[in-house]
Amino acid sequence: MPTTEAPLRPPMPRFGTSGARQSRALIVGACLVIACVTGVVGWSLWDARQAAFDHAIQNAQNLAAALAHDVQRNLESYDLSLQGVVDGLKFDEVKSVSPELRNQILFDRAASAKFLGSILVLGEHGETLIDSLSAVPRATTYGERDYFRVQRDNPDAGLYISAPFRSRRTGEWEIVLSRRLNNPDGSFAGAVIGSLNLAFFQNLFDGVDPGPNGTTALFSTRRTLIIRKPYIEGEWGRSLNSSLLFQQYETSKTGWIQYRALTDGVERIASYQQVGDFPLILTVAVSRDAVFAEWRQKAGIVIAAVLFTILLTGFLGAFATLELRRRGRAERAAIESEMRYRLLADNASDLIVLVDLDGIRRFISPASRTLYGYEPEEMMRSDMFGAAHPDDQPLLAAAVERLKSGVASAVVELRVQHKTGDYIWVESHMRLVLDPLSGEARILGLVRDIGQRHAIEQAVRESEMQFRTLADSVNDLIIRSSPTGERRYVSPSCRTVLGYEPDELIGAPRGTFTHPLDRALVESRMAAIIAGDEDTIIVSRAIRRDGTVVWLEARTSLVWEMHTGKLVELISVMRDISQHKALEERQERARIDAEQASQLKSEFLANMSHEIRTPMNGIIGMTSLLLGTPLAPDQRRYADAVRISADALLSVINDILDLSKLEAGKLTLEIVPFGFATIVSDCVELLAAKAADKGIRLTSEVDARAQHTHLGDPTRLRQIILNLLSNAVKFTDHGFVAIHVSADAQGDASLIRIQVEDSGIGMDEAGKAKLFRKFEQADGSVARRYGGTGLGLAISKQLIDRMEGGITVTSELGTGSIFTAELTLPTSDAAPSELAPLAEVPAAGPASDDTPRDDRPRKILVAEDNHINQLLVVTLLEEAGYLVDVVEDGLEAVAAVRRESYDLVLMDAQMPNMDGLQATRAIRELGDGRRRLPIIALTANAMAGDREHYIAAGMDDYLSKPIDAASMLSMVQAWMAGAPA
Repeated sequence: MPTTEAPLRPPMPRFGTSGARQSRALIVGACLVIACVTGVVGWSLWDARQAAFDHAIQNAQNLAAALAHDVQRNLESYDLSLQGVVDGLKFDEVKSVSPELRNQILFDRAASAKFLGSILVLGEHGETLIDSLSAVPRATTYGERDYFRVQRDNPDAGLYISAPFRSRRTGEWEIVLSRRLNNPDGSFAGAVIGSLNLAFFQNLFDGVDPGPNGTTALFSTRRTLIIRKPYIEGEWGRSLNSSLLFQQYETSKTGWIQYRALTDGVERIASYQQVGDFPLILTVAVSRDAVFAEWRQKAGIVIAAVLFTILLTGFLGAFATLELRRRGRAERAAIESEMRYRLLADNASDLIVLVDLDGIRRFISPASRTLYGYEPEEMMRSDMFGAAHPDDQPLLAAAVERLKSGVASAVVELRVQHKTGDYIWVESHMRLVLDPLSGEARILGLVRDIGQRHAIEQAVRESEMQFRTLADSVNDLIIRSSPTGERRYVSPSCRTVLGYEPDELIGAPRGTFTHPLDRALVESRMAAIIAGDEDTIIVSRAIRRDGTVVWLEARTSLVWEMHTGKLVELISVMRDISQHKALEERQERARIDAEQASQLKSEFLANMSHEIRTPMNGIIGMTSLLLGTPLAPDQRRYADAVRISADALLSVINDILDLSKLEAGKLTLEIVPFGFATIVSDCVELLAAKAADKGIRLTSEVDARAQHTHLGDPTRLRQIILNLLSNAVKFTDHGFVAIHVSADAQGDASLIRIQVEDSGIGMDEAGKAKLFRKFEQADGSVARRYGGTGLGLAISKQLIDRMEGGITVTSELGTGSIFTAELTLPTSDAAPSELAPLAEVPAAGPASDDTPRDDRPRKILVAEDNHINQLLVVTLLEEAGYLVDVVEDGLEAVAAVRRESYDLVLMDAQMPNMDGLQATRAIRELGDGRRRLPIIALTANAMAGDREHYIAAGMDDYLSKPIDAASMLSMVQAWMAGAPA
């Protein structure tokens, strides 16, 4: 509601002052009379009170002095008794007399002391030497008591008085008086102690009367209460560190204090006096009530008379001053009211306006300058309806009509015109009131600037509209919920995603549509996100309205209150990922199927390897035996052809097994120190004869850096180099084949570059594209001409990939090829490991000439179900001079070992009835030393992990078929050399 300053001041009433002045004079005179009377009476009462107070202090001091003198006199007498014992013990004659006479001499004075108990003479460690009441002292030690320790540690302690305590022997309350005993040289010799019954002080205190609620007390200067009358034993010995008495005592050894007792709440005046030179303070306290009892009685009478006079005077003057007081209150109220009003009106940020029912302003506060830009005077008697925006005038008129109809108050938001011509938003709170001056009905308005609030609300509405437009347009489901999970907004896309209407989900708690098995997951993840987890994605299942299950991916954002930092809302954007999950499941099933297919392939290759190697063992072995017999030239040529073909077939089988190991992930790379010079030299030497037969120049070069020791798998690197060189020699009919190995330093490692170049047939782009594929060559005609399976390069590439390297080829048809392999290997300072030669040899060499041996023939058991392999193995062993028994399955092998004594067993792995592994385990369970019988696996299984499998079953070594005669005989000889004779 528009308004401005220059508040309308109602005229202040003018009051008459003559009557008021007379009343004031009367009151002042009466007050003076009353003040004089009161002053005289007051001084008299104060003087009488002070006299009573001084008399009480004097009486307490007299009692305290007399009582302190009695206590001093008696304690001096008791101290003389102790001093007499100390002086008597200085004479050696006293120590040499009988105990009865000694006690009579030492304790004669103490015997007459009424309240003095036993006197003890203590040694330097606190042990009891002499007891005044017993010829034989008790075996009691007082070394830890304070009265002993003080005398021991302080040569100048003099008489020491202990705190009160209840005696264990008599049950009475006592204190202990102690004096030091010195040796002739002044060193500590012990102490003399005497117990004093507190009844001594009670006897003295009972002779003193401090009056009603008075007390008599004795304190130690160590701020400890010894005894007080009235006698309350529970207080005796209590520490009083904070007592006012000791604070005053530090200033003056004699004096008086006032205090309120904590025990009974009585206020007392106490006189205190030190007891002679003893560390004791004696007090006599009288009750303040008792001291001032008589004075209060007299003062009461006097005060009553004075009060009666004052009341009478006041009553007479009341009639004269009543009108003055009434007028004074009215005047002050009016002034205070106007001052408060002006304070509020001048400093309020909201505008206060008073208007007629027809809208004419009668009063406007100074806030009009800030709100409208007008001075209050400029807006006085203006029309409030005219300042309102034309569109908002009906709102203002309607509010006024509601007030006229009897509504208590009305609130309206409208636009009003500023002095600049712009319209601003205001909020007007209006109420119908009566003007106190004219008695007419007015409208009192409180007007507030809400422009900023209105702009914020408008921005919020626009933002809400944009959010709802966006939420209504996207396919993802958007949910706004409270921190407790109650949904406040659900986007219309819930119809598509979940099949629900938005109204069905608004107000429902979190988890309404979540799959029961995923609710715990959703709650735990939501709690983690609220706690600060950066991963705000939750993947869970939901149940649609029709019962079907869908997968949802929810991304949750947190909305915090800007000023308080309080979490106010959660916004979740959910997307249906059911198709994606289905694709993942299909991919997972495909992966499992692929792994199973790979496993089946590996098993198939293993079985095929076994089935092929078994007859290959017979072919190669029997051919070797045949070549060892006298043959005609044609026969030898035919036998050599069979052996060469068998070796070629074995090479193909080995390539297939290597490829199978790589694809199954069962090929493990070694990390040992080696040198490239040795590997390259071995490979070139192996292919030198073949290159020479074709008239090819075969060269090699290893640069200085590459000749350093490196860490890697030398066996597989040799296989790669041999494959590359063998390929180059195979496809080169004339010219050269060269290998160059170089290295570039990379910190503690080297970038190795192996380059094999030839002048062979080369290849085109199509050939290079399928060069490293399995079972393929660049040209089918090439395969027919040169032979080969096409596995060598595929195996080499996979080995280089396993070493995290790469291989490339540069070639043109008819101009040769360059194969380049690059890989990074660490350098090493260790000596290179020795490599086995390329020709297959047994791991163990023959027994040395120093090996102990005996002349009896060694006996070997051969367990083999294939008759050709039986014939081959038996022939080789018998030609070597061994005795051989043959069995055809594992059962027969176990029975033979149980029946005969053998030096070694050659055990086939796959046999009928009982296989070699089961037979080995059975033999290891036999006694009589058969556990240590060497057993060598003789098997066609050559897949990765087979050797470890056989060793784990209890076998000692491993020979794969086809069997190499030299390898088998060398291994047998090595085990025979280590076998027990």
